[in-house]
Amino acid sequence: MAKLKDFFHFRGLYAKLVVISLILVIMVILTLGLFSYFNFKQTLLEMAKRDLMLMSRQITSEIAWHISQSLVGEDLEKLTSEDIFSLNSENIKRIIWNGRWLGLETISFAGNVYLLDLNGKVLFNSQDLSKDIGTESNYKVDTYEFKDNYGGEKFLKDILNNQKNMTVKNDYYKSLNKDLIRIKSNGYITYVRNGEEYIASYSKVNLLNWVLVVDGKKEDILAPANGIGNIIFFFGFATVIVVTFIISLIAKHISSSINSAVDFANEIASGNLSISPLKVDSQDEIGNLVEHLNDMRSNLEITVTNMKNLLDNAGQGFLSISGNCYVDKEYSAECKNIFGFDIANKKLTDILFLNQNERIHYKKMLKGIFGFASNGNLNKSQELIDLLPKEMEINNNHIECEYKLVKNKDNFKLMVILTDITEKKEIQERAIKDGLTGLYNQTYFKTLLSKELDESSQNIRDLSLLMIDIDNFKSVNDTYGHQVGDEVLRSFAKVLKENLRGDGIVARYGGEEFAIVLPEVGRENAIKIGRRINRLVRNMVVNYEELALKVTVSIGVASYTAGQSSRLLITNADKALYQAKIDGKDRLCVA
Repeated sequence: MAKLKDFFHFRGLYAKLVVISLILVIMVILTLGLFSYFNFKQTLLEMAKRDLMLMSRQITSEIAWHISQSLVGEDLEKLTSEDIFSLNSENIKRIIWNGRWLGLETISFAGNVYLLDLNGKVLFNSQDLSKDIGTESNYKVDTYEFKDNYGGEKFLKDILNNQKNMTVKNDYYKSLNKDLIRIKSNGYITYVRNGEEYIASYSKVNLLNWVLVVDGKKEDILAPANGIGNIIFFFGFATVIVVTFIISLIAKHISSSINSAVDFANEIASGNLSISPLKVDSQDEIGNLVEHLNDMRSNLEITVTNMKNLLDNAGQGFLSISGNCYVDKEYSAECKNIFGFDIANKKLTDILFLNQNERIHYKKMLKGIFGFASNGNLNKSQELIDLLPKEMEINNNHIECEYKLVKNKDNFKLMVILTDITEKKEIQERAIKDGLTGLYNQTYFKTLLSKELDESSQNIRDLSLLMIDIDNFKSVNDTYGHQVGDEVLRSFAKVLKENLRGDGIVARYGGEEFAIVLPEVGRENAIKIGRRINRLVRNMVVNYEELALKVTVSIGVASYTAGQSSRLLITNADKALYQAKIDGKDRLCVA
């Protein structure tokens, strides 16, 4: 068996080509064989029709000529067909016998010759001729029982309905107004006798009202073709068996190796990198595939180990979540540097969320994600994934979360990639925020303002801008020093952050000047917010060491109108702020 297996160690592509070639060869051979078979059958039928017609016409012509000679000088008006038949019966037998031997020895199928009158009465048949002469011939008589009359048979009606005229006139019989005793019409018919199909040629004689029929059994006519058909069938069947056996051996060898490779790959895909390497027992493509799979397993094992170490050291990690919401130990880096504890075999909701309501909410969401995915509705699953938190605080660090749904065999896994962005967040904060007050700086403020203006323009919504300046700030610096001035700025920024949370975007515009963008806030509400700020600052006390200072602010308000640029909006708010200063400070003016 091992040697047989070695014999069929074809290279994969070659094996496929061999199989395809064998199938094509079989199809071509069978097609040619079937074509030859059906063509041969048709040829046999045409040859049989030709031979039958030759016999029919030759015998009929001989009979007609001898009868016409015997009737010379006779009064035809007084003779009936029966009289003519009685006078010439011996000649008719001899003519049929001689005609068969002289020209039709090659006919090898069984059949009969018989004469009918136009009423269907049998005047003569070949079986009587065989009995009378008692001599074998190449024309084999298929003996069957003749009826006395075939007047009701369909084949006789078909013959009589054929009016194809092949009459030849003769001056001798013109005076009698009768046709010469020649073939008037002939043709082919088929009929069934005793359950057997026959093909026959007929000739109709005008003056005598006779029909000569020469038939042959279709089964005998087609016997040579049927023999060839049996050979073709046997050869095709045997070839199919042999080729099927060869293909099955090739397929078994290829499929067994492929199945082993597939099982091995599935184990690797399931995370089992400790599986033993596959044995390579051939040098074909499958053997190369097995070698590559073994290399892949080894490289993956090294890569996963290195990746876990790298992720832990880099403050990154990934989680694999099953439908039961538990973290898979086999797939998940433990991420101890992120969580501060081993997260394997714990629920995702328990390690990400401290709030009980959040746990319940996201647990339902995760079940929905896996439920829709298992039912094939991946779009709905993705919609829920998009609602999961993209950023959260874990173990006092800022963690960015990225989610991806993947299919593992018949199950789905939710992969969560965690990245510690605490340091990145701090760098970003320093880039966009004022270091003293913690508010947005002027550069980022202008970016946000342009974005909000675009939103207001597209969605046709209100937007207002407050420009705020701390009154007499220069005198505070000059009198108490810049440290006190810095404390005034920090205290004012704190008031704004605590009292405008969610209402607007607050920025330090420069020096002692501040700006507040109020999306979806119209002029009247912006005035209310500005006056509230005036009141809050008026009641604010800045404590620094033994000092307790009171300060006020002046505010300019401008509201967005269609087509207005950010620069014009800032200019209008600045003008209103300047007017508040002129009018006595600690107040609000509207552009």
